Amino acid sequence: GFIFRPKQDDQPAFLNIDSRFSIVKLNQVPGYLPRNLIDRDVLHWLDKYLAPGQAAGTVHSGHFVFHGPPERAPFTDGSGYLSVLFGFDDLTLPYQSKWPPLEQASGNIAFVNQQFHAGISAGKIADLQLAGARVSLFDLSRPVFSIAVRQTAPLADVLSTLKQLPVVDPKHFSVYRARGEGRFGLDISLDLDHADRLEITGFYDLDGNTLAIDDSQIALTGLQGRLKFNRNLLFADGITGRFFDRPISIDLHSKQDAAGVVYSHLNATGYFDERLWDQLGLTAAWRDFAAQQVQGHASFSLDLQIPHAGEPISAQISSDLQGLT
Repeated sequence: GFIFRPKQDDQPAFLNIDSRFSIVKLNQVPGYLPRNLIDRDVLHWLDKYLAPGQAAGTVHSGHFVFHGPPERAPFTDGSGYLSVLFGFDDLTLPYQSKWPPLEQASGNIAFVNQQFHAGISAGKIADLQLAGARVSLFDLSRPVFSIAVRQTAPLADVLSTLKQLPVVDPKHFSVYRARGEGRFGLDISLDLDHADRLEITGFYDLDGNTLAIDDSQIALTGLQGRLKFNRNLLFADGITGRFFDRPISIDLHSKQDAAGVVYSHLNATGYFDERLWDQLGLTAAWRDFAAQQVQGHASFSLDLQIPHAGEPISAQISSDLQGLT
């Protein structure tokens, strides 16, 4: 519907538009938007990444509503309402240079007054299948994208995808092999005007997962607790699990030494038995001696320094040896 009432005396002009549209190509979307209300950097982003040859997909439904005095749009004072809603399918969107694109995506996009929100119900980025993600601009006059993901995902897929983000050092995550699923959260703040202000934080709630150190047989199983990360670090406190089928408690932090070498520092307390000798890098003679002479199990404290550039793992273990014979 369409209603227009001209300005009269002290009453502002009033406009009401309620229009629906159906199937259009994704690169036609910018033509339906209130371009005069959108920051120029946001417009540049929309025009660049929704252009033919960049984005692909279909808008299967759309709804445009304008209700209020035109002179007061985008109605930040509550005097009216402006919205453009789209539902999309099979979306491919290369949203940022050198980042893995969003692919096979379905969901909806909403421009409401001075805000933009996109809900992604299905899709994938790199190796991560998306089942619940949101992309928002809370103020169309400020080009700062807020991206939030909350879903269940395999730990291996999360680590693999993080390695493919150009702003994350892949060495922070390449040292681990993982199995199992858990609850995953990721928050990204991306300022189109200031790329150096990029912020990435996230968590992964372990739920019986296995985390192994690459190129070794050291594996932690049945893990429970929360892993946290940002663009530089992976860390956790009070993770519980099992090591050689015995209980273990783990703290994990990524650090950088004075020479600039990045490494993970893992501190674990638990119990060990004779199977540990094979994992400590002992010479064959010492390993055979330990296996023949030491039986039983004892409590221990283990400190591992795991370089992220392929250098050998450094291990320090202490124990009261009570329980060994």
